[in-house]
Amino acid sequence: VYAVSNILKKDYEKNFGIKNIKVLYPGCDKIYDEFPKNESKILTFGIVANSSVNKGGHYFVLALGIAKLLGLKCNMKIIAPKFKKDIIMKFLFFVFGLGKTTEVLPRQEDMSYFYKNIDCLVMPSLNEAFGLVALESLSYGKTCLVSDTTGFSEILGENDGFKFNRKSFSDFVNALLNVGKIYYGDREHFNKICKNGWELSLKYTWDNFIKIFYVHY
Repeated sequence: VYAVSNILKKDYEKNFGIKNIKVLYPGCDKIYDEFPKNESKILTFGIVANSSVNKGGHYFVLALGIAKLLGLKCNMKIIAPKFKKDIIMKFLFFVFGLGKTTEVLPRQEDMSYFYKNIDCLVMPSLNEAFGLVALESLSYGKTCLVSDTTGFSEILGENDGFKFNRKSFSDFVNALLNVGKIYYGDREHFNKICKNGWELSLKYTWDNFIKIFYVHY
């Protein structure tokens, strides 16, 4: 039996009593042969959200709104197919005045526009077996900010991206502020983190996934 992360492996062991589980992290397609330099002027966060509490869409918008009140200058792109019916999300947009700095997108068949036009993918899931969108964002030369309760956080090194403690809302807000601080204060360092993440994505391609699978098999 294979699991896509240690989080899922523990879940299988606890709830199904399955033993001898191997962890095999998913992959993504290679997008660029060389690291694509980012020339954006305003930090843009991106999130794939829905109305699910587990995905953390509302949690993120609340944290971002507070971070903006504390001085964070940024834009946001949010994939939210149910936005028109999401009263809570609309309320948060109104309270924090996020409408002018946010592009709300419907479900995307092709995610390339989304990835190319953000600087940092945010994945604030309460529980996520892996989180392929984070790995895919790295493959486009972007960075990511993920909760420590996602399987993807297991392979994200300290200098490959950003993590935060999902049990601490203040840590999430401070993490958003820290991304902004590095982006505007030390762009060279920010780009280095993006490049590290891009190089990480090259290790987790579907080709490598198949090679590792056959070695285990």
